Amino acid sequence: MQLFFSPNCTDEEFILSPEEARHALLVLRMRVGDFLYLTDGVGHLCEAVIMDASPKKCLLKKKCVTFYKPLDYELTMCIAPTKNIDRFEWFLEKATEIGISRIIPILCEHSERRTINLERERKVILSAVKQSLKMYVPTLEDMTPFRTIVENASSKDCFIAHCENSDNQKEYFASIVKAATKTIVMIGPEGDFSHDEILFATKRGFKEISLGEQRFRTETAAIVATDIVSIVNTLKR
Repeated sequence: MQLFFSPNCTDEEFILSPEEARHALLVLRMRVGDFLYLTDGVGHLCEAVIMDASPKKCLLKKKCVTFYKPLDYELTMCIAPTKNIDRFEWFLEKATEIGISRIIPILCEHSERRTINLERERKVILSAVKQSLKMYVPTLEDMTPFRTIVENASSKDCFIAHCENSDNQKEYFASIVKAATKTIVMIGPEGDFSHDEILFATKRGFKEISLGEQRFRTETAAIVATDIVSIVNTLKR
């Protein structure tokens, strides 16, 4: 199934965005009378028929709508964007495919990248949503300082993964993460979190965790954590 995106696809009639229209009409060569499937990114799968096949004004008429429930859990991944933006975009794509609710790029003491192109990165996420047939688009927030995220964390299940030797015994994430909860995970930059950042987070309730004996790159660690949460929730249904 080829999936398109339109925030208005639950309306009786709606117009595709120019980008989606070009793909449907010029790439896939769809015509008046053809059916296509769309999501609005908030749980709806819509079947619609093309009424006007103009690339500048591709008009569709809704035929039927199916609602899909969201994930049984909420995962917020706070990750320091990598210096090589391709690696960060790889994470966005794969995390979307696996299942994630919110992504917050974090600005840390050791961050090598201090800005991101939100419009571009949201397009990466949307492309992954359509490719993997997801009905929900994960939220991507703007770059946020580390301390701001820690101070505003609203979940009791907050974790920070780091490589520093700790006075506290770091627990393996898969052994303590719970199903059907709001989970926040923090993954640091290539140079890891600073000692002060780790101390700041743990004093405010963040649990120190290990993702295994291997040492991962930033984007790999975030994917491992995302996958662990997905698996724990799948096994405990």
